[in-house]
Amino acid sequence: MDSSWVCVATPVHYIAEMSNVRLPQDGMLALSMASAEALAADFNRVWQGSGISLWAARSAQLLCTFDRP
Repeated sequence: MDSSWVCVATPVHYIAEMSNVRLPQDGMLALSMASAEALAADFNRVWQGSGISLWAARSAQLLCTFDRP
């Protein structure tokens, strides 16, 4: 994977309320490998050609790569 830089992309579940949006205590999600791969494939389909890609690492952690700084 050739890229200019890489970030960890942590999936979260926010709760939208009437006057705010918040991240609950259990809001950081741990994806299965199948879910991480499906999310990365869908992201890459939508953002194809933008210079941004999402990858599922062996641990099901998501990595976002950028072609340019």
